[in-house]
Amino acid sequence: MAQFSYEIRDSKGARLSGEMKALDEHAALNELTRNGSVVVKLLEVSTSSSSGVFGLSKKISVDSILTFFGQFTFLVRSGMPLFQSLEMVIAQTDDQVMQKVLIQIRQDLTNGSSLSEAMKRHHEIFKDLYISMVVVGEGSGKLDQAFERIVDVIEDERALKQKISKIVNYVIFMLSIAFVVMSGVLIFVFPKFSAIFTKVGMDLPITTEIMITLSEFIFSHKISLPLSMCLIIVSIVLFFRSETGRETLDKLKFNFPVVKDIAINASLAEFTRTFSSLLATGVSVLDALEICRESTSNRVLKPIITRLIKDVREGSSISESLSGNDLFPPVMIQLTAAGENSGELDKMMDNIHLYFKQRVEDSVSRFTATMEPAMLVILGGLVLIMAMSIFLPMFNLAGAIRK
Repeated sequence: MAQFSYEIRDSKGARLSGEMKALDEHAALNELTRNGSVVVKLLEVSTSSSSGVFGLSKKISVDSILTFFGQFTFLVRSGMPLFQSLEMVIAQTDDQVMQKVLIQIRQDLTNGSSLSEAMKRHHEIFKDLYISMVVVGEGSGKLDQAFERIVDVIEDERALKQKISKIVNYVIFMLSIAFVVMSGVLIFVFPKFSAIFTKVGMDLPITTEIMITLSEFIFSHKISLPLSMCLIIVSIVLFFRSETGRETLDKLKFNFPVVKDIAINASLAEFTRTFSSLLATGVSVLDALEICRESTSNRVLKPIITRLIKDVREGSSISESLSGNDLFPPVMIQLTAAGENSGELDKMMDNIHLYFKQRVEDSVSRFTATMEPAMLVILGGLVLIMAMSIFLPMFNLAGAIRK
């Protein structure tokens, strides 16, 4: 039996929704239409995500979403009807989860829904930003331009995340190497030397004593130590996945000296990119700000945008509201004011986005240039300490034997 969520219109025109179990989609359709009802939506619960190990869900990749919008842009622009374009995209989609979602969208279009309404039923896949652009594209008859701008937004967002991920992956890789080297020496090397030094009874350098103590500690807790480390790592991961943990992490990123510039510039680049894209497609300022607030992933920036919305509703200009917060640099406030005065706020926001995007790239380059030698110094220092801890006692022992 499969679980389905449904939305139907009964014989009196009333809309009803709920969930049901059926052998397959065909059986569910027969059951729902038995009393003359019209099926508006029928979706298998596992359509947008499939359960994995420990209840984790399989999400649709950014590449699949980007491919969908890219193909759709080309087909619609070439003059092909919307429904036929969707049929071709479904046939060319390799991602089975994405294909099921597109099939459901096709079903919704058949039942009379607009494309934006059909996409909205899969809000966990299609962001409010994308749906708002599609709504404007449908209203203006320029759906291909809306798709093209969505593709630009996704590509820009992915490129920014890749730059930041590169730094994180590099740091994790280098720290992992340091951990593996240290663990290997402490587990396989020092126990043998410790037995020799203990028999001789000679005085040992402080570094050697520390290494031997660490080695003995690992062996005396060889079961409890790995379990404790795993428990600590899982606890940290679960904490930072919670709402409180995410907010704490965002605050740390905005205040930690090493990554502060990257975090702030990346958040402002994301905000201005979303804002400019929405304004360019014809979304009103307040609606665009609302979507920016919902789409931002930063828990520090979200209440700031909320305050910005409140100020604009009360009659303040965007530049005036921005000037009340230290997060926004003077150059952004001045350019925003110029865009408001000229009536081209969307173009100015796009320029501001490019400014912050360049600042992110510069910050990443500076961080990488600083971290690479720093990590090499750390690794070299660890190797030197371990070498001194092993060879200094050996030299002392050799000198004592000659005497």
